[in-house]
Amino acid sequence: MKKSLSDFVEERIQDLSTPEEFCFGASCELCGDTLTTIPTRFVKAGAKPENEGQKVIYETMYQRDRQMERDTAARTLAGQFNYCPVCKRIVCNHCFVMTGDLDICSDCAERLGVSGNTVADLPDETQTESQ
Repeated sequence: MKKSLSDFVEERIQDLSTPEEFCFGASCELCGDTLTTIPTRFVKAGAKPENEGQKVIYETMYQRDRQMERDTAARTLAGQFNYCPVCKRIVCNHCFVMTGDLDICSDCAERLGVSGNTVADLPDETQTESQ
């Protein structure tokens, strides 16, 4: 079964959430930069449960909302990464080169002696089409 880019990002996603907000990130396997989602505030952030039952409800809501935000983050972050078919790494748009023949990471492009523009250098509307 072939994995999608979302599947690869899902496996590598980092949970940067706090008790007050949800935030997730993924790191480029070439440059190491971590791209993050925009933090989303938990609806019950700062609310003090009045009793043990309400505490369980708030904790359950937090876990449910966190998982939904994580799923959304994986899809969002997948649009900011690319798969290099040569070295099999997941790299950010700054490290992915459109060579004209085979789009590959900048490491492989340098090693193989090919050049081109990175996805990050392309106009925004072209970036979404190329992924």
